[in-house]
Amino acid sequence: LLKKKIEQKNMLLKERNRISAELHDEVGSTLTAINLLSHAAMKNTAPEMPVRQQVEKIRDNTREVMENISDIVWSMNPENNGFQAIRARMIDFLETVLETSEVDYTFEMEDTVNELKMASEKRRDFYLIFKEAVNNLSKYARASRAEVKIAKAGNFISMIIRDNGVGFDDKRVKKGNGLTNMKKRAERNAGSLEIISGRASSGKTGTLVTVQFPYT
Repeated sequence: LLKKKIEQKNMLLKERNRISAELHDEVGSTLTAINLLSHAAMKNTAPEMPVRQQVEKIRDNTREVMENISDIVWSMNPENNGFQAIRARMIDFLETVLETSEVDYTFEMEDTVNELKMASEKRRDFYLIFKEAVNNLSKYARASRAEVKIAKAGNFISMIIRDNGVGFDDKRVKKGNGLTNMKKRAERNAGSLEIISGRASSGKTGTLVTVQFPYT
């Protein structure tokens, strides 16, 4: 009984440390940016950036912080372990982002996936890979159609996100933190991520994101 209590206490401490680190990494830098922008806007110490533009950046950063906190709180709730909850959150995000961008989309998830469960940290990484891919699609792809397919493949969840947009030249594109974070989230969970993109000049357009993610 004592051993079990110690294990539970250690698990709780580990979870608290993880949440603290996530809040620091995901929220801390954005709050710092908001603080600096606020001071610059109030004192007009950044004349190269108009006040309106500074306020817009503050608005965008504030929205980002709110989303990050929402994602962390959602991932901590054990009621969201099942894929039915993950599916609902994914569809909400697709509706919010792609419908605003006027992108027609389809979302398919195999019935067998609904029966699966995923631990909080893993669930959040899986969802954030999806979220980053959809955000990139919305911002850069200039697509009119997109599809998301999720299926069970052995001990893995397979996720495919495809669009008919302009694609990009992966030899020349500047690799941002978004793509880097997607790969890191997959790799630290013993999963994999592949991004294949055509180029308008080659006639092979569109981007295909393929994720293999273990659910156990």
